[in-house]
Amino acid sequence: AIGAGQFFLIGGVYFSILAFERNISKRYLFLTGLFWACSVGSRAINVLPILFMVALIVFWIWKDQPKPIDWNMLIRLAASLLAPLALGAILIGWYNWARFDSPLEFGLRYQITIYNLNRDLPLTFLPEYIPYNIAAYVFHPFEFISKFPFIQPVKFSTLLQDFGLSSPHLYAAGNVTGMIFFAPFLFFTFFLFRGAKHPNTLKFILYLLSGSFLISFVCLLLYYYGQMRFLVDVTSQVTLLAILGYWVFSQKSISSKLGSTLATLLIVFTLAASLLLAITSESGRMQKWNPELFEKINSSLSLQK
Repeated sequence: AIGAGQFFLIGGVYFSILAFERNISKRYLFLTGLFWACSVGSRAINVLPILFMVALIVFWIWKDQPKPIDWNMLIRLAASLLAPLALGAILIGWYNWARFDSPLEFGLRYQITIYNLNRDLPLTFLPEYIPYNIAAYVFHPFEFISKFPFIQPVKFSTLLQDFGLSSPHLYAAGNVTGMIFFAPFLFFTFFLFRGAKHPNTLKFILYLLSGSFLISFVCLLLYYYGQMRFLVDVTSQVTLLAILGYWVFSQKSISSKLGSTLATLLIVFTLAASLLLAITSESGRMQKWNPELFEKINSSLSLQK
C-alpha cells in the first residue's frame, strides 16, 4: 500500500512538471489528477499532501495566465486536473461506504492490532507523539553486529524503557533507524534553501516536493506507532530534493576535491547502510526464513578473513 501510494504520488508529480514545460497541457494535468486519485486509493494518508499539491498547481495555473486572465481557460485547465480527482473521491467514498457504512471510514479503526482502535481512535494522532517520533525517525542510531549484514535497527520502545521513559497514551515503536544514520545523503536538501535564486520551474518543483514532504512527515510524527516502513511515505520526496541539492552543491563545489570526496562518501554510505538495513528489516524476516543463506554468507566471509 505504501509503495503503491508513493508510485502514484511521484508519478503525479512527474506529470505535473511536464504539464508546465511549455504551454500548460490539459492531458498532463489529467494524468496528474488520475495518478493522485490512485495514490489516495492506495494510501489514504496521501490525501493531505495531495490536497496541498493540487492547490499549488491551481495557483500556478492562475499565476502563469496572461493578464487579463482568461477565466474560461483557467476553469478548463483546473477541471482537467480536478475531474479525475473528483471521480476518484466518489469511487473511494462509495467503496468505503460499501465496506464500513461511511464514505470517510478508511478502515483504521478496524485494524487487527493489540489496541481497540474502534474505542481509542482519538488517541491515534496526537501532538504528544511528535518528540518521540522525531527521536526515532531522525536521530535513532542502528547497532553494529559481528555477523552479516553487520548493522541492524534497534527497537525504539526498548531504548525508552532502558532510559526509564514512559510513552504517552498508545505510543509504541518497533525497530527503527533514524534518517541521519541510514541516509546522510539527505543533508544535501539544505543546499536548495541557502538563498539561491532558482528558475521558475525549479521553484515549482521545490514547492511541490518540500510541501508534500513536510505535510506527510508531520502526519507521520503525529501517529501513535513508529515503524521503519512508514518512512517510505516521505523518503521519495526528500530524496528527490536531496538529489537536486546535490546538483546545486556540485555546481558550486566543482573545483573542491574535499567537497566532492565528502559527497561521494555520503552517497556510498547511504546506499550501503540502506541496503544492509533492508536485509535486516524490521523483524529480520530474511534471516528467519532462510538461515542457511546467512550461514553460507558468514562462512564465506570467515574464510576470506
